[in-house]
Amino acid sequence: MCSSDLNLFANEFIVPVNGSQPGLAYSVYNQAYGEPRATILTLMQMNAPYNSWWYTGLLGLLSLSLLVCVIDRSTLVWKLVTGSRFLAAESQYDGNDHHANISGDASLKDKTLEAITKAGFSVNTKETSKATLVHGRRAAIAHAGSWIVHVGFIVLIIGGALIARGEYRQNVHGLPGDMLAPDDSWWGFNVRVDDFTIEYADLKEGQYVQVDGGEHVGRIDEMVTDSTANVEILWPTRGFEENMGTDRIENRIDRRFGQGRLDQGNISDYIADLTVIEDGQEVMKKRIEVNAPLRYMGYRFYQSSFNDTQTDANGTWTTVIEARRDSGSPFIWTGIILVSLGLMLALYLTPREIFARIEVVDNKTRVLITGKSKGRPTEFEQQFQNIVKHIQPSNMESAA
Repeated sequence: MCSSDLNLFANEFIVPVNGSQPGLAYSVYNQAYGEPRATILTLMQMNAPYNSWWYTGLLGLLSLSLLVCVIDRSTLVWKLVTGSRFLAAESQYDGNDHHANISGDASLKDKTLEAITKAGFSVNTKETSKATLVHGRRAAIAHAGSWIVHVGFIVLIIGGALIARGEYRQNVHGLPGDMLAPDDSWWGFNVRVDDFTIEYADLKEGQYVQVDGGEHVGRIDEMVTDSTANVEILWPTRGFEENMGTDRIENRIDRRFGQGRLDQGNISDYIADLTVIEDGQEVMKKRIEVNAPLRYMGYRFYQSSFNDTQTDANGTWTTVIEARRDSGSPFIWTGIILVSLGLMLALYLTPREIFARIEVVDNKTRVLITGKSKGRPTEFEQQFQNIVKHIQPSNMESAA
């Protein structure tokens, strides 16, 4: 891959080095800056900073730091997400902002479990010699949000390193009937161009167009109706014609102006029909467009551009295809998904817990209940009060 692709920030400050021949970077730097700057820039591999030893080292340190953090927090995160913890001592209930002390008959235990479950909490219980302890969890997976983000960053770094070290990118081109590669040794197979089509956008105001088969070139000033338009004539003489029939107007302009096409902005899509040929056999056909590539054997073939100066006998232009392959793309996509998922869990879910101690005191059932939330305290307070109201009997003796 050309080293200039990697100089996204280096080229803002130093001259670019196009190529990877041994000694080329030093030669370019020495000619531009002389010594000792040429030696320093070459040592720091500023011609390809994203493949340099120092950049690789920084990524390695970042990856190591993230990995240590992930390993260190794995046990804690697992316990927070899947584990249950119970509050046995009465003092642990009075110390929280949200708590209640409810007394009633034997049905109080079932009401407590029912109320916590209906509120959307996953309930676990533990029986002791003195009481039934209850732990309810809701949105506990949110505790894993930051941990998943860290894992996602590690995967992204791995993917980026694989792409930087092993990406393949090559522009190939062909007319209908041409093979994109000289032989199968390039990719292990070959690809044939069956057809290439240019699609133009509908006529609209501001478009440069040709009139009467190319006798004139103009610009649409106003679309009067679906069948007529006001056109400003620009070539070969200047003028203006109102209510010109659209049957005289084409948004494809056959004449070239300078190095490019005047109708470039009128083109809406490039479409190539390709056939994969492996061991002399046609194994796959695919119509590709911009951002809709052919994928085969780890390679992707993107519709890149065109060459209208090389045409066949039918006037069909040459299609330009970008062939890519890298082993890092699956890691990049996996990392993006993990980071996005982790952020969604951490930002949009609020972990909450409900604790209860249910015991029989003086032939009456007593429930101590408390809860806490990592955020949205007003919303949780209302939820907690609804749970308490569902539990408490009409002749509740005490609540706080």
